[in-house]
Amino acid sequence: MVPQKVIQDAKMHKKLFEKYTVHPFYVHLNGNDFYLVFYSSLFSKGNDFIISATNNRVTKGDYNKALELLVFLLNNGASIVKNGNARKNINMLAFEKTKSFLSQVVEKVRLDEDINNNYKNALNTITNNLILQNELIKLMDRYHLFIEQKRENDENRFFPEDVEYVQTILATLDYIQYQQLNNELNTFDDFVQINEDLNSNSQVKELITSDVKRYITEFSKNKSALEQEIKKVTYFENQENLTKEEHVQLVKESYKDTQRGYLKDLKKDLRNLD
Repeated sequence: MVPQKVIQDAKMHKKLFEKYTVHPFYVHLNGNDFYLVFYSSLFSKGNDFIISATNNRVTKGDYNKALELLVFLLNNGASIVKNGNARKNINMLAFEKTKSFLSQVVEKVRLDEDINNNYKNALNTITNNLILQNELIKLMDRYHLFIEQKRENDENRFFPEDVEYVQTILATLDYIQYQQLNNELNTFDDFVQINEDLNSNSQVKELITSDVKRYITEFSKNKSALEQEIKKVTYFENQENLTKEEHVQLVKESYKDTQRGYLKDLKKDLRNLD
């Protein structure tokens, strides 16, 4: 239930013909609860809002910190839901079938050393990416459970450490995506060689299906597109050499810096703070 104080603040700053919406998520900081109230009108496309505290005796510093936490919480949470759910729901059947085929080749077919290494490298990539995908699914399940528990147990109240946890989830998703893409790029040439071998190796032809042949063809195409995807999640030099913990921490700080950068512009739409 939204506190009466927040409703009073919302009405006080509301303009003619406007409607207001109190976001259900709020943050608790230094003994006070802080809410975001958004305004909408049929006559404008503005994004005006206020930040309301349940206590009048709040410093401007607390207001600004609470605003930062709320922005982090809502933006990062939205990214997790949009990008995390999309990646969680990726159909991994192509990876599963390709893994089965590559395993059979490695176990049953006698190959020259070079092409054998191509098959082994590709198998390692497919296996690792399936493991990473399972980690991603579990991570998203934990996030949804966390949000559900915040709703049921805390009535949508988030503490600073909760916001930090949300940022960790998002940065971990970033790490998983980067690792999956980097794995694929590092073994791209292996798949190219395998794709060529499929057409000349009679023993391999006996094991492969039309579906898997199509999958391997896809794995060996569009290297430039794959490189462009990796660029989107590459923020630092020598990123491939970072540990998971280092990657997550650095990405979290990068997200914070980026969002703090546009907080000043965001405050232009804030009605009740300078």
